[in-house]
Amino acid sequence: MTGAAVLVVEDEARLARTIELYLGQRGFTVRTASNGAEALERIAEARPDVIVTDIMMPVMDGYTLCRRLRMDPVTCAIPFLFLTAKDHERERGKGLHMEDDDYLAKPCDLVELHACVHALMARVDALRKIPERSMEERA
Repeated sequence: MTGAAVLVVEDEARLARTIELYLGQRGFTVRTASNGAEALERIAEARPDVIVTDIMMPVMDGYTLCRRLRMDPVTCAIPFLFLTAKDHERERGKGLHMEDDDYLAKPCDLVELHACVHALMARVDALRKIPERSMEERA
């Protein structure tokens, strides 16, 4: 899991930098984008293992970014963590309906954020270890 690539999509520069430093100090390779459109450019350059994104951003919001990535077979399985000031049940439901993998309300505890990213990566690693034959037998 060390060195796992995390893309942080956050229009608040100070928060993006804080998350970048915090996760970077814990062994993650972190890149940032200030909105969804910029995130798509970063993803085209190098596919991240996990995406942490705000919902409300200029140019392209987090929901649109998630929807676009879920439609592409190359990016549809990237774990998604919404990090947002919108901590309402309706918003949480909308995010989960869009198949995000987790949801944290701002301001969030950085230890909790790290735990969520770590848990998402553990799930990704576990899925990678399942032999393809085993997956085919289930279908």
